[in-house]
Amino acid sequence: MLLQTKREILTYKQRVLLALIDTLSLQGRSSKFQIEKNLFLLKKEEDMDNYVKFYNFYPYNYGPFSNMSYFDINILISKGYILEEKKQFKVTEKAIKYLHSLNQLLQDKIRKTSSRFTSDNEIKEYVYEKYPEYQKIIPQKFSASV
Repeated sequence: MLLQTKREILTYKQRVLLALIDTLSLQGRSSKFQIEKNLFLLKKEEDMDNYVKFYNFYPYNYGPFSNMSYFDINILISKGYILEEKKQFKVTEKAIKYLHSLNQLLQDKIRKTSSRFTSDNEIKEYVYEKYPEYQKIIPQKFSASV
């Protein structure tokens, strides 16, 4: 009797995440911050929801945040599809087949979005200025005067 191994299947949004990490990694900018902001721009400016059931974002300390994207990053790490080295992510050989499974339109949208900004500061300023409703106001600590 042959034992069948369980075939791993990634969702389309996980495949988009892999492709984004791969593209950002090639540019030397694959930090969680860059990944998160690029995913947000893919949703808002490239209408990714029209093609893939995509991540939802809410205001957080450093702008738009999706806890599901962090959850998916951890899944992809645990399954061996991505590695984190010095706070930067890169895809593994195991992930390559999924990179080629995205259609050309989605690949083009990922390349277009990821190439728009060259630094954390640049993408942060753009997102904060264009989408102020996604900033969470962090209360300042007040010092009591005597």
